[in-house]
Parts: sequence; C-alpha cells; structure tokens
Amino acid sequence: MQFTINWSPQARDLLRAGKIHIDRWKCPDWDDMIAQAREDLPVYVHFPLVIGRGTLNQTDWGRVEQLMRDTDTPHVNLHLEPTRPALGDLNREALFAHCVEEVANVVKRFGADRVVVENIPYRTEHTHKFADSVDTTFFSDLLIETGARLLLDVGHAQISANSLNHDLYPYLLAHPLDRLTEVHTAGVTAFTQAHIERARQFDGFDAYFQRFEGTNPLGMLMDHFGMGSENDWEAFGWVLDRIREGSAKTPRLISYEYGGTGAPFAWRSESDVIERDVPRFYAMVHSGVKTI
Repeated sequence: MQFTINWSPQARDLLRAGKIHIDRWKCPDWDDMIAQAREDLPVYVHFPLVIGRGTLNQTDWGRVEQLMRDTDTPHVNLHLEPTRPALGDLNREALFAHCVEEVANVVKRFGADRVVVENIPYRTEHTHKFADSVDTTFFSDLLIETGARLLLDVGHAQISANSLNHDLYPYLLAHPLDRLTEVHTAGVTAFTQAHIERARQFDGFDAYFQRFEGTNPLGMLMDHFGMGSENDWEAFGWVLDRIREGSAKTPRLISYEYGGTGAPFAWRSESDVIERDVPRFYAMVHSGVKTI
C-alpha cells in the first residue's frame, strides 16, 4: 500500500522541510500541477470521469492513456454519480443497465483490474441524483457484472450512511471489499457559516458549490476536511483493520484527500492540519498492527 495526499503548496513545503513523509502525490489531470508535484515525488492521476452524466463519450481517452503511462498511474477511476437531468427519471433496472454499459466500455479499453469505481456522497435533498447509486447491492452488482474494482471513499460512505439512516460499519461492510483497490479518506463535518465566510475569500467558491452541492450548503455534512474528530480516525481505522485481517483486499493506494488548489480545496489547505494528520496516517498505513 502506498500512502498519498492531495498535492498542495503547503504539503510540498512540509515534505521538503522533512516534517511529513508520503509515498506519492495524488493529482487531478492538470499538467501544470503534475509537473510541479513530480519535482519531489512520483504522482498518480485521479481523473474527473463520471458514470451517468452523459459525458464519458466526450472523454479524450488518448490523453487519459498518455497520462497513465507518463505517471505510472495503475488504474483509471470512475465516479458513480448518475443524475436525472442527464438520464431522465429511469427506474432501477434501466439505471443499472445504463451504468453497466458505461463501465463495461471502459473495462473493455483498460481491463477490469485497471478500472476502479468510486462511491459518491448522497444527500436526500439532492433529488436530481439517484439514491440507487449508493445502495450497496446496486453498487456491488455493478462491479460484479463489469469486473471493475472498488475505490472506497470513507468520507463519502459516512455522508451517504447518515443520509440513508444506516449504521456506518454495516454499510461499509456491505461494499464489495474483496475488490478494494484504492481508499480515500478525509475529515467529515457539518458545513457552517464560518466555513462559507472563509471559502468566499477564494475565487470560484460560490459557482463550485452551486454546481455540486446546491445554493445552501449550511448544515450539510461535507468531506475533504482535516481529521477533526476521533470518529473520522475510527472509520478509517476500521477499513485498515479489515485489510489487515484479510476480509478486504489490500489496496494499491490510500489517499488523504485534504488540501490542494482552486475553489474546492484552497480555502481548506492548512499546513498545521497536514503536519498534524499526515504522520498519524503514515504510521497507520505502514504499520502491521491492528488500529482499533
């Protein structure tokens, strides 16, 4: 397992100062960031590819393949987030068939072992999204049908389980952990007015949140924060314990999705948070002992 974190100027400076240790950077498919990140460590690319938005057929697959070769990115990632504006109000069977077709086309190109599907956060107020996509039976059947592997985002699962009134650990366990290939984690917290006021100091925040979270994010559970509570650490530790005991497949990558640049991340990319959290993550990932 390699431990990674979102590339950010703050994390880079801490790495160069010897205050943190990581194995690899996680980067979006941005050429300039990839170039900066590779000055210090290898990178892997996390692509903005979404199932169920009607956009996969517009993908420049040649560029995806080139970036994977150039960075030795081991797999291509897909986000399972179908929406009604893109697909219409499909029933569960039709939605499943559509998602299978999209994933199968990517598997045909790259091979099943090189395609991972990520669980996405679901909130009941987001009626334009399909709750089926975060139903663990739907999700598991999709991976079984297509042969694709699992990218488990622990923070996303925390948000979805809360929205669906499910207990977190049975919900996590119901995912196809025998296909686990990558793990994402970060702190989850309710969005406050203080968060909004800080975020609005950075260009593009309002447009970003209106696009992805709606016009009023107050009170919503959000991820991509620092590990602010023991609940966050316990959820991540629970996944590590399943890996250690063998009930979950050992993933290639474990990524702390904190920090970065641009509207989603720049306003929550603090050096003190990275310096606090990364040593604990690194020790947990590279330790052979049980964590909780």
